[in-house]
Amino acid sequence: AVSSYGSSTSSSGVVRILKDLDRDINDRDVLIVEDIVDSGLTPKWLLRNLATRRPRSLKVCTLLRKPDAVRVDLDIDYIGFDIPN
Repeated sequence: AVSSYGSSTSSSGVVRILKDLDRDINDRDVLIVEDIVDSGLTPKWLLRNLATRRPRSLKVCTLLRKPDAVRVDLDIDYIGFDIPN
C-alpha cells in the first residue's frame, strides 16, 4: 500500500510506502488498482518502482479519474469514469 495523501484530502506530492509487497512480481502480470486518480503522482511512482522488479506486464486500472487534475504523463489502461474536479 502506498499513499500521497497522509491524513489530508489533497495530495502532498510525496509518495510513501505504507506496506511493501509480500511476493516477488518478477515475470508476473501486475494490475495496479486505484480508487481515484487525480494528480497521477501515486500511480506514476508505482509504475516506476514496480517496473524495476521486472514484471511480465504492468497495467493501471482506476474506478474514477479527474482528467483536468492529472499533473504527470500517465497512461491508464482501464478507466471506469471520468469525473470533474
